[in-house]
Amino acid sequence: MSNVTVLDGGFATQLSVHVGKSIDGDPLWSARFNATDPNAVFKTHLDFLEAGAEAIMTNTYQASIEGYVEYLHLDEDTSLSLIKSTVRVAQMARNHYLAKVSGAERTSIPLLVAS
Repeated sequence: MSNVTVLDGGFATQLSVHVGKSIDGDPLWSARFNATDPNAVFKTHLDFLEAGAEAIMTNTYQASIEGYVEYLHLDEDTSLSLIKSTVRVAQMARNHYLAKVSGAERTSIPLLVAS
C-alpha cells in the first residue's frame, strides 16, 4: 500500500487573491510575481500549508531564464538567481508555518518543498 501526500494545486488562482488581479494571459503567468511581489508568493504558499498541504511546489511553472530576459528585461544571471530564490521563498513559508503551529497540529509527515 502506498502513502498519499497532499500537494498544493491551483497556485495561480490562489496567488490572484493576494495580487488583486487575474494572472491569466500574462506570458509569465504566476512566475512574474517571483520578481514583482514575492510576498504574495510567500502568502500563497502559506495558504496551501494552512489548508493542509503536506508538500508545496516552487512557483516556477512558467519561470525560465528566457522568459525573464524577454518580459522583465533581466539579465541571465539575475534570471537564474530569481528562479533559485523560489526555493528559498517556499522554504521560508514552510518554516514560518511550522513555527506558528503547535506540536499537536503538525502533521507526522514532513512538509516538503518540491521544485
